[in-house]
Amino acid sequence: MNQLAHMLFNYLILGFFVDDVKQYLVPIAIFSILVDLDHIPGILVLWAKRRNLIKEWKKLNLKDLMHIFRSPIQEPLGIIIITLFLATIYETQLYFGFDSLVLKIAIACILLHWLLDFLTVQNRPFAPYSEYTFSVFFKTKKARTINEFVVTSILAVCFLIVYF
Repeated sequence: MNQLAHMLFNYLILGFFVDDVKQYLVPIAIFSILVDLDHIPGILVLWAKRRNLIKEWKKLNLKDLMHIFRSPIQEPLGIIIITLFLATIYETQLYFGFDSLVLKIAIACILLHWLLDFLTVQNRPFAPYSEYTFSVFFKTKKARTINEFVVTSILAVCFLIVYF
């Protein structure tokens, strides 16, 4: 799922639990897309491939690119480690002046990010230990693309209604 959809989804869900959620729009946006930073190497590889900067681009197969785009950070093990790290910071009160609600928002955004990805994209639940992949609902690239457009559009309309 795209970063905009993650941010909109997280904002709408957290709106049910956080008073004055508008004031936390920036932290929600940041923590909604933070998990996707592992996509940057894959984007750079594709950019280099398209610019013919990688001479032997034919050796890069789809399986290799999938690993570049979706690292174990986005799979259950990575999400659990990140969430436990943030929960430990919260519980030990090592957040050094941060609003404790921001840490709760961070944890919720990361978990909601994973949930949305789990429901809408191909997953490798046992990465990096297994190459097994599965998709809950959308099994073809065309179905995932249509789903992404439709879900993002619906979330955008809902966000605009709620925010304004």
